[in-house]
Amino acid sequence: MNNKILKIGIILLLTISVFTPIVNGYNIKNDQEESNYEISQITDWSEKAKIIASDGSAGDWFGISVDIYGNYSVVGARDDDNERGSAYVFKLVGDLWEQEQKLQASDGVAGDWFGISVSIFEDFIFVGADAEDNENGLNAGSVYVYKHNGSSWIQHNKLVASDGTANDYFGRYVSIDEDYSIIGAYYDDDIAGSAYVFKRYGDEWIEEAKLTASDRLPGDYFGISTSIKGDYAIIGAYRDDNSNGVDAGSVYVFRRIGDSWIEETKLLASDGESDDRFGISTDIDNTYLVAGSYYDDGNKGSAYVFNRTSSGWIEENKLVEIGGKPNNFFGRSVSIEKNIILVGAWGDSEASGSVYIFKYFNSNWIEEAKLNASDASGNDRFGYQISLSDRFAIIGAYGDDNGNGVDAGAAYIFESVNYAPSPPEITGITNGNPGIEYTYTFNSVDPNGDEVRFVIEWGDGHNDITTFISSGNNITVSHSWNTKGTYTISAKAEDEYGLLGLEATKEVTIPRNKALFKIHPILLWLFERFQILMTPNETIDQ
Repeated sequence: MNNKILKIGIILLLTISVFTPIVNGYNIKNDQEESNYEISQITDWSEKAKIIASDGSAGDWFGISVDIYGNYSVVGARDDDNERGSAYVFKLVGDLWEQEQKLQASDGVAGDWFGISVSIFEDFIFVGADAEDNENGLNAGSVYVYKHNGSSWIQHNKLVASDGTANDYFGRYVSIDEDYSIIGAYYDDDIAGSAYVFKRYGDEWIEEAKLTASDRLPGDYFGISTSIKGDYAIIGAYRDDNSNGVDAGSVYVFRRIGDSWIEETKLLASDGESDDRFGISTDIDNTYLVAGSYYDDGNKGSAYVFNRTSSGWIEENKLVEIGGKPNNFFGRSVSIEKNIILVGAWGDSEASGSVYIFKYFNSNWIEEAKLNASDASGNDRFGYQISLSDRFAIIGAYGDDNGNGVDAGAAYIFESVNYAPSPPEITGITNGNPGIEYTYTFNSVDPNGDEVRFVIEWGDGHNDITTFISSGNNITVSHSWNTKGTYTISAKAEDEYGLLGLEATKEVTIPRNKALFKIHPILLWLFERFQILMTPNETIDQ
């Protein structure tokens, strides 16, 4: 009897040494299928349009301010009509950007500088007129609000600071997001500067808060740049004196808590020095903010990227122009959306100007492309102001000479190629039991950094479409099969613009093999060879 048990043990040892193990019903080696899909991290950008004012003239400075949102763009022409100023709205119709409307203040006069700043969000356009004279005094400044009524843009409000005074230059910078807007008044209180937050109630915009730096001093220029996103407002003070030196500059972060805006932190460049003027430009999206320092390193310029973490705002990258030269003023303008940053360098190439595109990849911001106007010439100042929205970028060149005259100005619209997301990586079991719900993980990377969702077919007539998630993130979906068989899971990733990637598949067998080990041909041979070891009439002693 002991010999029989010994022989059985030998057989089992041989079995273990030659068989593929099965754990929880599926093959360990095949648990996760690796994707061989490789994508380029380069996104192509092409110039789609050069836009100019239909009635422009020499010296208008069309393009001194720009913004873009969805299918609309707006361009300011501060010096139009003896510096009364104007702003032009363009709409994407098919593949063409067509001028839809020219905006001017209903009470505008020469010298108002209407169009010095513009911002567009959904159905609202804000236009700053920071030199406008009003009840607050000469050059007190104002901002005009336009609302789209379905067919045209109608002047809806005129905003002024509740405590404004002469020479505040309220409206130098404006920014809108959802129900909030922020407006800079950088000359307020002996150029210490301030910024005002307005909140939308219905169609009306009401002043909610006045923001000032906790350590404000005359000459700081707090409010020279402003940006707002969600609960955060970012304000540049590009001539703030601090531990980095005189006019080194700083950026203040305010956070909305309830109905109050609280100064959360003051940011300085880690290697800042006197006269860098850090904070001349600012923008924020999600957890990232970017700030320009256009006088850094002999006016070559730079831009700094900060990330909001559990430990606070951390400087993550310093962006510079490769081969940059003095007076390129890299960082004079910045714009960020998702995983793309634009940085303008209007002084590049004898002030013809350029714009650099950086993309977030492998925990770093990598220079992806350099944009120039197709008809670039000296003193165009291409890149003085920029804006990014979805796959479009608008770039102002207020010094451009064209059919409208010298320094009439222009704006250029670039579009990035939309690449499809990668085939999904599908992780989950390959063998299971009927009626049991199993969870699968799906992951796809989008080359443009767009959000993705997954269109899933389970092979049994049931389908699922997930919610959108960030590129490269995991999402889990559960499913059960009710009958025996072999099923093929197929899935495609779809970006937020409706572009589908290639299909990926994973095969699942129902039911699973309940045996602890697969039956190997050698094992069958061994049992046949040693049938004498165990017969139906034998029992094992207890």
